[in-house]
Amino acid sequence: VLSNVLDYNTEIVSQDQVDSIMNLVSTLIQDQPDQPVEDPDPEDFADEQSLVGR
Repeated sequence: VLSNVLDYNTEIVSQDQVDSIMNLVSTLIQDQPDQPVEDPDPEDFADEQSLVGR
């Protein structure tokens, strides 16, 4: 979803849309309770951080 918004320069105009996007982004920034115990793949981690930065 985030990649699509960025790739197509989708305008986010309502507060509800902003809240939805921020909820998605928060899962990329915070560890989740159901997150696997193993170390994350560095490449996946870099991709996720790139999305957050954009």
